[in-house]
Amino acid sequence: MRLLISKISLFCLIIMISSCGRKFYYSNDLPNKELFFVINKDTEIFARKIYIQKNKFDGREIQKYDNDTLSDLGLLIEVQYIMINKNDILYVSTTPSRYIYDKTDNYLIESKSGKNSFPNSFYFNSFFKGFYEIENEKFVFKNEKNEQNWNIKISKNEIKLISIDNFNINNKKTQIKNYKSTEIAEFSFSNEIKFEKMKYFRYLSFKIPNDKNDYQKNILKNNNIDELKRAENFYVQYTNATKNKIKYIFLPFNKELIPGFSTLKYRSNRIRYY
Repeated sequence: MRLLISKISLFCLIIMISSCGRKFYYSNDLPNKELFFVINKDTEIFARKIYIQKNKFDGREIQKYDNDTLSDLGLLIEVQYIMINKNDILYVSTTPSRYIYDKTDNYLIESKSGKNSFPNSFYFNSFFKGFYEIENEKFVFKNEKNEQNWNIKISKNEIKLISIDNFNINNKKTQIKNYKSTEIAEFSFSNEIKFEKMKYFRYLSFKIPNDKNDYQKNILKNNNIDELKRAENFYVQYTNATKNKIKYIFLPFNKELIPGFSTLKYRSNRIRYY
């Protein structure tokens, strides 16, 4: 990051540091970049929207969770994405919000067509990189120590999570794994885990939340996304030549996000499986 930045950039950074949603650094640096995940016209993206209903509250903080399923009656507090390129999978979760204001137009930015088409990478929180075993209807995510197998039912417009098998990997070289546990979705979670296909998805985008209006529902309806501000590929920097550990993940945009910076940089602790 540059030692000297403009007053405007500094002001933006101060605002962002105080925000509960920010999980990245601004950067223009892509050292030893390696392609991590590609987004193109063939990429399919499914989203699970998590809502809560306002019940007892103190100021803007939720005291009781009534409902965390897909619903038009609740307030959107989190979105989870599954991106699929043939056998290549990327799961991305957003930063959950402890406030009751609806984030519909912050998590999924509204396009000029009126469709919430563009996932807002400002809120990206954690990443699972894996692969899709089509014949077994399974998503596989693993790192040096652990493996998760998501047993799913997938259709043209929906992915339903059935169960998750957890394994420990005892030997890093031979990748020997031992069964640990199974979580059945209908028993382990209060609602069905379903991801619905985003019909109007085009690419990833970016928008800084408007703090002045964030506590209003259905905000910024007249502030459509600048379609030139887009990102289509993730890159990573490894810690060493063996490429068994990731140091940073980068999401470069084709336009400045704030003055002087056009790339988002995430620490390795945001990448649980790779």
